[in-house]
Amino acid sequence: MGTGVFPALPNVSRAAVRCRRHRVRRTCCRLHALLCEPIPGVPDGITAGQAAVPLSQVRPSGSVVQARCELAAELLADIGRLAI
Repeated sequence: MGTGVFPALPNVSRAAVRCRRHRVRRTCCRLHALLCEPIPGVPDGITAGQAAVPLSQVRPSGSVVQARCELAAELLADIGRLAI
């Protein structure tokens, strides 16, 4: 019965699944916002998997960009934990 990112979980309410999906979407939006500066041309519909590759190739030119990249890496890890 499960579709999309989350597997079918027999004892999880629909509200809990909706809440989890909302958190993933919100985290993806934050990730996109952080990646727009250090990586020009980031598409709106970027996925966590697509973001991991260019993020690993960015060489931060200053402390602000480095902080953005570190936060983006943390958000990628959060998305991975939420999607399980």
